[in-house]
Amino acid sequence: GVPFDNEKLMRALEASKSFREAIVSCLSAGLLVVDVKGRLLEVNPSAKRILGLKCDCDEEHPPRMEEALAAHPEFLSAVAPLAAASCVPQARKEISLLLAGKPSVIGYSSVPLSRKNGECIGTAVLFQDITAFVRK
Repeated sequence: GVPFDNEKLMRALEASKSFREAIVSCLSAGLLVVDVKGRLLEVNPSAKRILGLKCDCDEEHPPRMEEALAAHPEFLSAVAPLAAASCVPQARKEISLLLAGKPSVIGYSSVPLSRKNGECIGTAVLFQDITAFVRK
């Protein structure tokens, strides 16, 4: 019946959400998911650790990327164009930043996010602190 189908659907949705959250949480790279309106839909734990971010992404009222990254204007200036050109993949680049008072080098790139029909819905920005690898 309908109640059973709804319960089954809810369990499947919850399992899918838990699986997605586990993948995002386990990434060693920082991940920022930005929609086409410039709202930050996802910030994984690695992104928070690397950049020292305190923001939580409220699904109902996601923060604008400019607000969430205000403490890192250089990084914001580098990744904002990636989000604006969300339908175009961007090759890896590097930027030097001061993180927690230390000079750091961040490698970053973006991947377009789209629906099955090809409609662009945002971008995923992936980044890592590569200081230890470039300063040897």
